[in-house]
Amino acid sequence: MAAERAQDSVQIGSFSAGAHLEFQLQNSSNGDDYTADFEPPLGEELMPGLYEPATRYPFQLESVAGLSIHGNGRGCNQLTGKFAVEELERDPMVGLVRASITFEQHCEGGTAALHGVINFHASGTPDRTPTPDRTITLDGKIFRVVYDPEADLAYGLDATNRRLAKISLAEGTVTYADVVQVPNGACLDSERERLFVVNKGSNLITEYRTTDLSSVRDIAWDGTDWGPTDTHFEIHCSPDRLYVVDGAWAPGLFTVEGLDETSPAVINHSEDVAGVGALVLNEAKTDLYYWYQYGWSAGNLNTGVHRLSTSDLSEVDVTGEVPDFHRDPLDAPILLDEGRGLIFAKNKIFDATNLTRVVYSLPTAVDTFDGAGENAFALDSERGLMATKNYVYELECYEFVVQTLQANADQLFFDASGGLWFLSIAEGVLVRQLIER
Repeated sequence: MAAERAQDSVQIGSFSAGAHLEFQLQNSSNGDDYTADFEPPLGEELMPGLYEPATRYPFQLESVAGLSIHGNGRGCNQLTGKFAVEELERDPMVGLVRASITFEQHCEGGTAALHGVINFHASGTPDRTPTPDRTITLDGKIFRVVYDPEADLAYGLDATNRRLAKISLAEGTVTYADVVQVPNGACLDSERERLFVVNKGSNLITEYRTTDLSSVRDIAWDGTDWGPTDTHFEIHCSPDRLYVVDGAWAPGLFTVEGLDETSPAVINHSEDVAGVGALVLNEAKTDLYYWYQYGWSAGNLNTGVHRLSTSDLSEVDVTGEVPDFHRDPLDAPILLDEGRGLIFAKNKIFDATNLTRVVYSLPTAVDTFDGAGENAFALDSERGLMATKNYVYELECYEFVVQTLQANADQLFFDASGGLWFLSIAEGVLVRQLIER
C-alpha cells in the first residue's frame, strides 16, 4: 500500500473486541472502505501501551504483534510497523467502550509509511499502561497454589519436579522442598500447621509441616486415577476431616476421618456422591457445595450445583437443570459468599439457600479475550468483588470494575488486602494487580 494522507472524516462502521481488535472504516467523502486489524502477541491481552515491532496480521509470529491496514484492493504483502494503544476501555456487557490507537505501517520494506490514528469514543486522555503491582518469579513449574490469608503465604505445587514451594507474598521470597510423591492438589490446615497433599499416580495423601515443608506421614486411600497425564484431584481441609475428590472418570468423594489419630480412617462415598467437579465448604463446615460434572470426556453437557449436609452427606438442595450452564471450563472453582448468600459456579450466580434460583448470569455473548463466556474464578467477599479471567465485577450490581492484567492466567485468587493474584505456569510467575475503584 502506498503511503497516503488520511482523509479528514472517517466513519467507524463496525468493530470486534477481544485479544484482536478490528475496525471497519469508511471515508465519508468518497465511500472508500478500509479494515484495520490490531492484535497483541499470542497469549497476551490487548492493553494500553506500545506494540513494536508489528508485522502483517494474521501471519505474524506468535511472539510478535499483528497489524494490517488494508482496503479498496490495497494492502501489504510484506509489512512492518508498530502501533500504540493510547486508550482502551471495555465493558463485558457491551464490548468496546472507547479506544484510541496510533499506528505506523510500512509495505514491502519501504521507508515510506502510512501513519494514522483511530479514535472510537476516545476521551483524549491516554490511559496508563497497566503494570503488575508485584511480581514473584517461580523456579520449576508451579501449576497450583494454596493461599493462607492469615499469614499472607502461598504454597505451590510443582508436579514436574516433585517439589513444594512456600511463597511469602509480602516479601516476594520463595523456599522450595523436594518431595517423594507427585503433588497434585493441596489444602491448608492452619490450626495443625499442616499442608495435606493428594498425589498423582499414587494411593497416598501426604501430610507436611507448613513450617519447613517436611513430611509428617503418608495416609493411604483408594481413590482412582482416570488419566495418567490429567491433574484433576481436589482436597479440602476442615477441623475434623479431609474431603478428597479422586481422578476417576466421574470423580468420587472420599473423607479422611480422625486426623489426630495414628491411623486416620478413609471412607469412600463415591457410590452416593460422584461426578464432583469442584467443591466448597461453608465457614461452619456444616454444608458442602459442589458443581456436578458428567465425566472428563463426555462433552460440554448441562450440569448443576448440589448442596450436601456434611453430617451425613445427604442432599439438602440442588439446582436441577440450568439453561446455558455447562461442564466446561473444567478448571472453574465453586465459590461461596455466605454474607450475601451467593454461590458462584462458572457463568452463574445462585442463591446459596435456594439453588433453584439463579440470581445472575455472567455475559456469554461478548467476544472476550479467551473466546469464551465469563466464568467466576476468584472472590473477595469482604470488598464485594468477583473476578473472571477477563474482568473484575462489583457484587452489589454486577457492574464491571476493571479489566484483569492476565486473561490467560492459570489460577486467580484475592489476597487478604484485596490484591488480585495471577499464576502463570508458562511464564513461571505470580503477579498482583491492585484493584482501583
